[in-house]
Amino acid sequence: MDTKHVGELLLRWEEARARGRVLSPERLCASCPELLGEVRKRIQALQSLAGGTLSPGDLTQHPGGAGNSGAPGRPACLAPPQAPDEIGRLGPYRVLKVLGSGGMGLVFHAEDSQLHRPVALKVLLPAIAANPDARQRFLREARAAAALQHDNIVTIYQVGEDRGVPFLAMELLKGESLEQWLERNRPTIPQVLWVAREVATGLAAAHQRGLIHRDIKPANLWLEAPRGRVKILDFGLALPSRGKPGPVAGAFPFGPRAMCA
Repeated sequence: MDTKHVGELLLRWEEARARGRVLSPERLCASCPELLGEVRKRIQALQSLAGGTLSPGDLTQHPGGAGNSGAPGRPACLAPPQAPDEIGRLGPYRVLKVLGSGGMGLVFHAEDSQLHRPVALKVLLPAIAANPDARQRFLREARAAAALQHDNIVTIYQVGEDRGVPFLAMELLKGESLEQWLERNRPTIPQVLWVAREVATGLAAAHQRGLIHRDIKPANLWLEAPRGRVKILDFGLALPSRGKPGPVAGAFPFGPRAMCA
């Protein structure tokens, strides 16, 4: 099986999904029908994982194509655990549990083993990480977000790679997305103005760094508890404010629920 080609097709599927389009496995594999079965299986597995019906270990594969050699319940992108409360290790991080997923990767609740700081650890699925374009897009997203230091933008602590698995470590947020909050509440005018002011302040900081977010919506706005700040998430569709059009980073939606402690 051509793992790299499968990764490229999954990347196309996820980018289309992030823009509100639906690409069927049949359409994706029109020029490579021999990959249809594998691509269909991967897409179904990714969708099931987002719904919480699959273990992440069912999806992972080492970049070298050796398959899932991890222990039961442990994603193969992780090294073996070194303590009873861990599900694995990645770089300097103790991985404690899965927080969420998207079409391109997973988000873990982890702890920095040196600083003892809780983090949200965002990683690419190994099958996607095998695609050089996907790896570069992931790293560009991480660098774009890491360059933004502001109270209204999620903070990136580290960008790295361990055993061929790219990752970024970001602050582990408490609270919920604006989308989740709106499912239960009808905002007042003062609340609307407060959210708008917080978001505008964060976007102004991004614009000063030459970045346009392009995907501001309730799902990408986090209501932080207990500080009451609004945090802007996911700069994966960011554009440079000058220069030729094109994403600074690929669309890798991991889901705002995955940022919750």
